[in-house]
Amino acid sequence: MLSKRELEYSNQRDRQYLSPSELRTLRIYYIRLLQMAGERSALPQRVISTAAVFFHRFYTRMSYQEWDPWLLIATTLTLASKVEEHSMHVAQVDVVIQAIYTIKANFPHKSRDVHRCELQLLHQLDYQLIIFHPWLSLTQMIEDSEFGEGLEVAASLLHDSYQCDVCLRYAPFEIALGCIHVAAVLLGADATLRPWFTSLRVEMNTIGEVSKELLSLYEVWKGWSHGAVDELDRRVLLQRTPSSSSASAAA
Repeated sequence: MLSKRELEYSNQRDRQYLSPSELRTLRIYYIRLLQMAGERSALPQRVISTAAVFFHRFYTRMSYQEWDPWLLIATTLTLASKVEEHSMHVAQVDVVIQAIYTIKANFPHKSRDVHRCELQLLHQLDYQLIIFHPWLSLTQMIEDSEFGEGLEVAASLLHDSYQCDVCLRYAPFEIALGCIHVAAVLLGADATLRPWFTSLRVEMNTIGEVSKELLSLYEVWKGWSHGAVDELDRRVLLQRTPSSSSASAAA
């Protein structure tokens, strides 16, 4: 796991032309596109979630200038399909690419580019590909807390959590507890669940940090402007030079 300070010092090249809030908006934008491409590829949510974690981890080391995020969307979904043993056939990459074409008609990359990018992705992930997700912890804790009415809201929060960096900063059980905590507040059950949280003997400050990150995500959504976000994506494209790694991979 990474600290907040470590994440603040990542994407140094991108920070030269993008503010922290713009970087966060782009991260949300690209993960939403990844989610959409995964769904249109008929991939299960676990595969899409694993791809999202791979995407976040890759860009803690690399920049949008160096590697096209659209290419990484295709590559992370393809690799995650293999890691989660959903689809091992070579045509899976073509399925993902066709799904991306329905979102971005001028997507410039071919299957060979995805295969080459996969090597770089594996390297940046240090070949550590096993991802532990909070989904099982969430269902177990919902059952243990007898908060069944909060399952749908908490699961929705967990689904959205992959758009921010909590998956890099907190353990799966902490993320699950953060989702339950926010769901309890939204449903007016926080006082009822307080004794249960106390009985867990977990660090509530940490759970509070997760909750705050989740709520701040929706604040970004409130100010969402597709035109402004598309303009940020174009700025990233303009910063990419012909000599960049992603361009070389596609050559």
